[in-house]
Amino acid sequence: MVGLTFGDEARAYPVSLFDGLSVINDTLVGREVVIFAAGEATGVRAYERDGHVFTRSQSATSQAVTLTDENSVAWQVGENTLVSLDGSGETLNQVSSRDSY
Repeated sequence: MVGLTFGDEARAYPVSLFDGLSVINDTLVGREVVIFAAGEATGVRAYERDGHVFTRSQSATSQAVTLTDENSVAWQVGENTLVSLDGSGETLNQVSSRDSY
């Protein structure tokens, strides 16, 4: 399970949901998040999504995770952020999550 907690509200997501290219766009206590497996060895991560709706896309390298938003803008995982690749400099912060297997 992967868990998110904001304030007094918590939500758990079975790890099996993140097999393959699965991405979950969710809202918890008014906070919009995107949750996905960042890679086999890195586990599941959650980020703010600031109104964006993400899908996972195939990346040019097997190491890089690329998400695509509702406007077909590509995003990649950076240092504790999702980074827009459209040159705008927009980033979305990683949110704290807890893994439990």
